[in-house]
Amino acid sequence: VELHHRHFPVPISALPLPMPDKSVIDNGSQRQPLSIPRQQQALAQEGRKVLEQTITKTGDAFIDLNRRRITPAIVKRLVDRLAHEGTPTKANHVAAYLRPIYRWGMNRGHCITNPAWSIEAAQERPAPALPERLPLARVIQFAQERGQLSTTAPGSVSPYLWALMEIAYLCRLRGIEVLTLTEANGLEAGIQTNRRKGRRDNVVRWNDRLRNAWAAAIAVRNARWKKKGRAVPLDPARRPLFVGTGGDALTRNGLDSAWYRMMAAAFVAGIITEEEKFGSHDLKRRGITDTEGTATEGNRHDKQQASGHRSERMLDIYDLSLPEATPRHNNKHMIYINNSVSIIFLVYFINNFG
Repeated sequence: VELHHRHFPVPISALPLPMPDKSVIDNGSQRQPLSIPRQQQALAQEGRKVLEQTITKTGDAFIDLNRRRITPAIVKRLVDRLAHEGTPTKANHVAAYLRPIYRWGMNRGHCITNPAWSIEAAQERPAPALPERLPLARVIQFAQERGQLSTTAPGSVSPYLWALMEIAYLCRLRGIEVLTLTEANGLEAGIQTNRRKGRRDNVVRWNDRLRNAWAAAIAVRNARWKKKGRAVPLDPARRPLFVGTGGDALTRNGLDSAWYRMMAAAFVAGIITEEEKFGSHDLKRRGITDTEGTATEGNRHDKQQASGHRSERMLDIYDLSLPEATPRHNNKHMIYINNSVSIIFLVYFINNFG
């Protein structure tokens, strides 16, 4: 058995994917699959995807490594690497994915130890703060200027980033919601959103700032398609607004990498400080908070309509504006005080002056 393991290494990918409790057939033999609570299955799928996309120094994907030779030190280096790239949450998802599948393998004789069991969690950022308006404006201007440089020039950033930030802020969109925009979302009245997690869609009316960002994103995409010799699809729904260097639709991992490089370059250039760094999702929070005409008392319904949230409880997570209120004014109370003073003065006058 040991010779078999040594000469025929079995990768991590041979271990089962998270799935509901039911029997499956594996190489003709029936086995019990790995079971993960339904609410954690999405995180486990994300962790596995990260392992598939993480390339080691040997050129192999991490998930294809011999699972018996993976030590806690290797897993810790992977977690630290992902955390250093600015994605500590993703690093913790990877560790959270490895723990149950190794436990499953140990209980069935596929593994001897669990290298992810003792791994410390990466230090995640505290609750996201609201990006200040001035640093946000500086970063957008910085991205617009550096985006005009060659992609190989030192300190350059992806040319689509400033337009993506503008659209995410003005339309109050999450990062994935911006990435899935196509030309079909550009209507005559404005941009039709494609919100996730059960949010209500709406149409954000055009203004000069939004039109400029939309046109800039299309110009960058068309230039990349022309450089790659790709035909422009006739169907607007098949024309994504943002594409990568290869011409394909921009992925979330591609955006995360470009965002990390932009923030690092902005920090080196002195545009922002370490405390002023923010993520793409923070643009939605800033956009909802800055929604005009809805910060005063009694107009939160308008802000909820603009953000697409179905409840005020969810709106409270994103709306960090400070409501304004008028001071309490009770006319009856004031009349009662005035009448009391008049009676006291009258009694005093009668007693002293007859």
